[in-house]
Amino acid sequence: MKFNTKIDFKEAVRQYCIQEDRRVRFKKNDNVRCRALCRGEECPWVIYISKDSEIVCWQVKTFNDDHTCPRETKNKLANRG
Repeated sequence: MKFNTKIDFKEAVRQYCIQEDRRVRFKKNDNVRCRALCRGEECPWVIYISKDSEIVCWQVKTFNDDHTCPRETKNKLANRG
């Protein structure tokens, strides 16, 4: 999967987390890479993107969609917008 900007990726992750009732944190977030990890203890969910050198876009390199943590009832990622 490819994204035009890192902001588009972060918005997609935010919307996914709202739908799935999960909490994530962004780690290794800089100009060429971005990693989102689940905040649940020992949960293996992770998504990692990096900037593609040939095309000016961000591409998903690693995605593990297995959640072992329970769903959250409160989600701080949901906002008025």
